[in-house]
Amino acid sequence: MRAWLRVASWSLALLVIGLLVVETHRLAESLGRAEVAQRELQQRLATAAAAAPPPTVAVDAVAHAELRLELETTRQQLAAVTATLAQRNEQMARRQEQERELAQRRAPMPEGVRACLQALHEWLRSEGFANQRFLGAGSLEADGLHEVELLDTSADGLEVAFVQAARMTATLDRVTGQLELRFFDGTRSVGGQAAPLPEPGLPLRFCDIDGHRLEARLPFLVQAVGSYPAPSPASVLPHTNLDGFTRRQWLERLDLVLGDAGMDLRWRATRLVGMDGGRFLDVDLVGTDTKRHVIATAHAAKLAIEVDRTAGVVSLLLQDGSLRREGVESTITAEGLRMLLPDLTPQKATDAMFGMVVTR
Repeated sequence: MRAWLRVASWSLALLVIGLLVVETHRLAESLGRAEVAQRELQQRLATAAAAAPPPTVAVDAVAHAELRLELETTRQQLAAVTATLAQRNEQMARRQEQERELAQRRAPMPEGVRACLQALHEWLRSEGFANQRFLGAGSLEADGLHEVELLDTSADGLEVAFVQAARMTATLDRVTGQLELRFFDGTRSVGGQAAPLPEPGLPLRFCDIDGHRLEARLPFLVQAVGSYPAPSPASVLPHTNLDGFTRRQWLERLDLVLGDAGMDLRWRATRLVGMDGGRFLDVDLVGTDTKRHVIATAHAAKLAIEVDRTAGVVSLLLQDGSLRREGVESTITAEGLRMLLPDLTPQKATDAMFGMVVTR
């Protein structure tokens, strides 16, 4: 009985295994056919997609226009912001440069530069040159003064030029007795109008100077060229030459007297070298009208305030020179040219000139 049961169990098991094998083969065949069908479907879809035209998307025209307008507005705003930033950067750079220049100007001059300018001023005044005033300088080097500022007044006192230069040299010609100050790389401003300095430099010349005294006073600034000529007795007039202080006092006195003289032009003396008795030597004059326009200039080897007590008149006497008026130049002989001073009496003129007059 037990043997029969074992046989039946094994038979059943073999039957089940056979059924499972058959079902497995069937499922495998079905899966293979499904995979082949799937690949064929994918190929047909790929082929159809390649052959078909791209799908069209409907676009709203109004929305498209709004987007373009917004994009263009954004670009314009970005350009405006960029330009504003560039302008502000430029303004800041310019302001920083101005502040840097202002700080340099506010900085005190080095003591050596100050001493140099002070000595130069004193020498100019002692030689009778009162129309130049140095406002400052940055440094004193072997090639001259740097960062120089100068006020230069014209001979008639009506025009003032402001000179700014990166460098100034001082050259003394021992042969001619002339000092030349030359300004490089800067501007010259008159009446608010600035003009660049010429390429070779702007020269400012002072003639008939005492070169020996200049070299002794400013050896660190002046570059001397040439040799001094041997002095001749005829050219040396130590008894007539005036020192700078006395020369300035007499220039101011002559201006005061001529200003009250009632002449048709306002005459003023701009230069004189010395005195001999009651006469002034080597004098330059400038005549201006009521509008301060220069109408005439004159140069005289001798000039005097001449009084005629008998006739009760006072005249300005010029001898040995030239007169230029309204473009016409004439020679003044040794006999002299007299200009009437109508508002002066002999006594008034004598008092005003402290007795330094000549009698006709």
